[in-house]
Amino acid sequence: MNTIDGILHVSESGRGFVVAGERGRFVITAAHCLPCLPPSDLGLGSDSDDRTYVKLLGRLGGLCDVWAECLYADPVYDLAALGSPAHQAFGDQAEAYEALVKSVPLTITDLGLARERKPSGVTIRTSSGPITKRPREMLSLPKWEGTARLLSLDAMPADSP
Repeated sequence: MNTIDGILHVSESGRGFVVAGERGRFVITAAHCLPCLPPSDLGLGSDSDDRTYVKLLGRLGGLCDVWAECLYADPVYDLAALGSPAHQAFGDQAEAYEALVKSVPLTITDLGLARERKPSGVTIRTSSGPITKRPREMLSLPKWEGTARLLSLDAMPADSP
């Protein structure tokens, strides 16, 4: 499995990554990679063709010749989620999208970090003496050791100790 397979070229100089969910495969990218922002009523009655970008996606190092529909865009957080164009309106383009995102999606998961339970109590000092509130258990900060993977701006993965 090659991590690069899940990274796609978006627009002229952007990158995006493929994720898999219950409803299919999506491309997550920065909103500034879109040629323009979709209508502000995204998903609230706007037509699919108003949200569909022509020749937006491609393989790294290749041409961007695959269409995609913007499902979510937030210019403040610079985040966008792209999906397949509507099959009824853009059948051939939807098939091209599905073929492109068939690549291995990046895994986004919880690390399942171990956390210890530690007893904790609160003691309040008053003029009549200390008052101890009932002790509670608190979770410690998570601890993790292992190899992490970092994706550089040129989309080349780098392992770190």
